[in-house]
Amino acid sequence: PGDGLLRQAAEGYQLTWMDAKVDGWVVTPRRGKPVEINALWYNALCLLTRWECDLGEPARSRRYGDECARVRESFNRRFWLEQGGYLSHAAVTARELGLPAVIGAAGAVAAIPHGGLVSVDPDIGLVRRLDTTAVPYD
Repeated sequence: PGDGLLRQAAEGYQLTWMDAKVDGWVVTPRRGKPVEINALWYNALCLLTRWECDLGEPARSRRYGDECARVRESFNRRFWLEQGGYLSHAAVTARELGLPAVIGAAGAVAAIPHGGLVSVDPDIGLVRRLDTTAVPYD
């Protein structure tokens, strides 16, 4: 892919050691770009960059170094939460499923009345309250 991250999308496969499969049923299906596989990929590219340099292969080292930089940028954009400085499994899983996830929004539950509407822009990390009326709890 253009971002340099590794991807898998076949149904019915246990993709990583984090997934469970029982009698042919994938209990925790995760398709897409799993964080742990891409962390290992990034590490492998970093090692290849250094090894090629140590072997006196500067052109190959630069090629791996360029790919390493591209993967690092894509990895951080996709998986790293700027505020708090950590990875979030919930955020990564939600993104893979195409669902919004709000992580690290201290006070949000108290600030939004029950039934209140919000919009979530995951690309810039913005949660906007859309209305000020609450829906009665049934």
